[in-house]
Formats: sequence, C-alpha cells, structure tokens
Amino acid sequence: MNQSFDATVSSSFCPLSCQSSECSAWSPPRFCRHAAQRCTFSFSYTDRSTSAGHLVFESLIMGNNRQAQNVVIGCGRRYEGPNFDKAGGVLALGQGPLSLPTQFAARFGYSDKFSYCLTDFLGADSVVGSLAFGGSSLHSADVQYTPLLSNPSGRTFYYVGVKAVKVGDVELDIPAELWAIDSNGAGGTIVDSGTTLAQFVQPAYNMIRDAFQAAIRDMTPLDGQEVPGLDLCYSTSSTASSFQGSTKAAGFPNFAIVFDGGLVLQPPVQNYFTEAAPGISCLAMQGVPQGSFSVIGNLLQQNYLVEFDREKQRLGMSRADCATLHS
Repeated sequence: MNQSFDATVSSSFCPLSCQSSECSAWSPPRFCRHAAQRCTFSFSYTDRSTSAGHLVFESLIMGNNRQAQNVVIGCGRRYEGPNFDKAGGVLALGQGPLSLPTQFAARFGYSDKFSYCLTDFLGADSVVGSLAFGGSSLHSADVQYTPLLSNPSGRTFYYVGVKAVKVGDVELDIPAELWAIDSNGAGGTIVDSGTTLAQFVQPAYNMIRDAFQAAIRDMTPLDGQEVPGLDLCYSTSSTASSFQGSTKAAGFPNFAIVFDGGLVLQPPVQNYFTEAAPGISCLAMQGVPQGSFSVIGNLLQQNYLVEFDREKQRLGMSRADCATLHS
C-alpha cells in the first residue's frame, strides 16, 4: 500500500455523521447506534477483496486543476485482498449516488458519462492509462455500443446483454439464460473495472475452457497445480513474448464476446491468457456459481477505450493504444 493519507493536515477533511443524508444514501446505517456517530462503510468486491472505513467530505483537485469541494469519499481503515497490493485506494465508478461520476455530474454539470483506457496489466509501471469525465471523455474512432440493462436488484452495476461467445471460429452453444438477469434479479453480465479476471457462471465457463483446450493442439495443458485458481495453463517459455499486441499468437485461438446492439469484444491474446508465472500462461478466467453474475473484468478491457454513456444508457468499446491515448 502507498503512504497513508494524513487527515490531520487537511483543512477540508470532514467526517460524515450517521444522521447525514449522504450516509443514508450509501446504505442503511447498520453500524450507527446514535445520530452523532461517524458514518462507516464496509464493502466487498467481486474478487472477495474488502475495504472498510469512514465516509467523509474532502476536496479533490482534478487533472485540469479544477477543485471539487465536499466530495464524499471513503477514508479506508482496512483493506484486504491481493488486488490492494501497492494500491492507494479504490475509485468508485458505479451507478450509485456517491460514485464519482454521479457526484461530478451533479457538481460540475458534466454530461453523465465517463470513459477510461486501461494499459497492459503486466506492462511497465511508468505507463499509465487515462480516465475522463463528462464532456472531456476520451475519443477513439470506431466505437461500438451495446445498451446498458436495468436491474433493480443491482442498481450500481453496469449490466450488458451477451448474445454469443466464440472461441476461434466456433460459436459456443451456451444457453441464453446463462447470460440473462432472472426474475429475481440474479445472474446477468456486468462490465467491471474493479475485477481482474473474467468470471463466467460455471456451466458457461466450463464450455469456454473446454473449447480453448480443444483448440490448442500444439501444447499439452499442465496438471493444474502450478497456479491456484486458474485451471487451464500451458508452458509458454518459448512463445510468451509473442503475446504482446497480437490477437492470435503461438497457437492460441481468437476469443470474442458478441453483445446486444452489435458490439463485439475481440481482445488480443494477452487479455485472456496471462503469464501467471515465469514461462506459464493461463486462461485468465474463472467459474462462479450459477445464479451469480458474470463479469467482464479489467484484463479483458485492457487497451480498449471503454465509454460509459449513462445519459444514453449505453456502453461503448474501441481498440486503442491506452499508453498514448489522452483526452
């Protein structure tokens, strides 16, 4: 973890009380025993990481030196999970009332959208991606869109409709109901920058994994014990360097997800096979129990411009060199 924020040297730091409307907007104040008590938060992420702390008002300075005062942020006291290693915190980009896009749209009159471009997960630390809010959204040619779907049981998430999944040139016979939101609000598919690996409900994942294994004929899968949590791995010591930037490399088939509305996500190989250990590349996907939602995680999104147009309720994607793309 980076150096902790010292609230004692900030004149604009102001803890929220349990009686504040902002505290009520976050969630029912389960930990509030009296109105003057500080508003706390506790949150679990799809990768089972957790964070907890207090909600506070603080001033933020944007990249254009524009200051936003009294922005509600979480001052974390506890972070647990491997994805917090070397991280300074978590940026809330969901559709909830206290996410940064929601607060910035209300505070600055921004159009209600934002976009980001994530660089290679295993790339150099000096190479950074981009994030832009409102009218300063990032731009790229050939953006394709898919509608955002509504789910009253998951209002903060960005749900999308999956029409098909392809491994190589083969469209897999995955039942449509495995991608759908059911009548109880369970299931569905979300796009999430806070989850690293792609996660698919178990029956769909099994079909995807088996299709990759059948298509990769020049290598023998390892026995599955080398990298815990990833169950399709290959020795790629002689081919891993050819992953970079290619959509097909070293005998690994193409992978594509076809969404409602015509958006097709067909990422380069390093987005779905990752070098999990020296000389070992694994399918960067996991199965989750049926009834959970599937997740398009940040590995699948790297080197794509991803636009969340909340005004028009649509999500756009376009291949991009995120190391050079700026607003």
